[in-house]
Amino acid sequence: MKLQVPENISLRWEAWSGMGAKELFVSVVITAVITVAAVIFCILSQWKMDVMVSMITIIATFGCCAGLFTKMDNNQSIYDYLKQRAIYTNEQQKFWFTKKKEVLIHVEEENN
Repeated sequence: MKLQVPENISLRWEAWSGMGAKELFVSVVITAVITVAAVIFCILSQWKMDVMVSMITIIATFGCCAGLFTKMDNNQSIYDYLKQRAIYTNEQQKFWFTKKKEVLIHVEEENN
């Protein structure tokens, strides 16, 4: 017996709506790379605000990744949309043309 599942109910595990295991993994990996860079920055920097800037950078990175990879109502993320747009653009035929310069001449009749 087949059970019909409504469109708006996801059958996969999600941390929050639209953020599944795959999306969460990609976000965590990108954030981990930025975290390593931020730790190296904190070790090498003599700046007083280095820890605060590093923490804000890490939080902003995870926020951007979550926004970029979270799937929306149409089961597409912003990243998926941009990737499909690039593929579509590359598949299209390109027409290289130049527009000719148009010259309009306005002539009035003389009244005698």
